Formats: sequence, C-alpha cells, structure tokens
Amino acid sequence: MHVLPEGHKPILVRWSSSNGALYSTVPFRQGTRVMHELWMGYEDLALGIDLEKNGWKQYACQSAVLPHSVEYLEAKFFYRTFHIPDKPIWYSYYNVRNLILIRKKYRPSDLSAYQIVKKLLQSGLRIILLENNKIKRLRYLLAGTVAGLRSEIGKGPVP
Repeated sequence: MHVLPEGHKPILVRWSSSNGALYSTVPFRQGTRVMHELWMGYEDLALGIDLEKNGWKQYACQSAVLPHSVEYLEAKFFYRTFHIPDKPIWYSYYNVRNLILIRKKYRPSDLSAYQIVKKLLQSGLRIILLENNKIKRLRYLLAGTVAGLRSEIGKGPVP
C-alpha cells in the first residue's frame, strides 16, 4: 500500500477517468481487460467493473486537481437554472448504447435493465426540455439504444 501525504484520503470508486489515472499492470497480466469496443469514456466504467470482478479496487484521490475540458451551459426551465454538459450532438448515440453493452458483458448487479431504461428516459427528457438540436439528439439517442440492443460495438456513425 502506498502512503499518501497527510490529508489526502482516497475514496473507493468504480468509474474513474483514465485521464490522469495510474494503473498497475498486474491486473492486466492476470486477465483484466479494457472493453475497447466501447467509445466515449465508457470503457473506463467497464474497466472498473472488470477490476472489481477480479478482486481489484480503484481509488480516486480527492485532493488531486486536474483541468476539466468539459464546458457547461446554463439552461433555464421554468425559473430554474440547470448546468448541462456542452457536448456535441452525437454524444447522445453512445450514452445508453454503452450501458447496454456493459450490462450484456458484465451483468453488474447495480446496472439493471430498469436503470438503463431510467437513463434513457432521463436523457430523452433532458434533451426535450433543456438541450438544443432536439430532433438530432433524440435520433442519435434512439439509434444508439437500438445499436446497443443489437450488440453493435465500436465507433458508431459519428464522429
């Protein structure tokens, strides 16, 4: 176990960005695999699930500061302001699709079909109420969901 400086307490996580991560090569030599067929960061979630299934733990250091390149937009709905990620339209294709693919491969107990349907509905509602280019985003969301159900992997139609 590595010793961290005073006040640097790690927290147990399943999904951590590989940006800035330090991984031991031992789990990979013992069979843990990255799900390369995913796209748009969900391979990090699948890696966390595979590490966990193989008895490994993943920690994040709360005091580490990394620049974050995601911009957020303010969106107003009835007198409330929401901050939503400013992602390209085609991101909608990958969100639910990748969760379906992860569920099919790993069957994690905390990623049920109900939770995926809930994510689909939440994403659709967020698009309808808060985001721009609603029709294109909804089409990508639906196309990605169908692709996940068909087990279509890798890079989708965009970017």
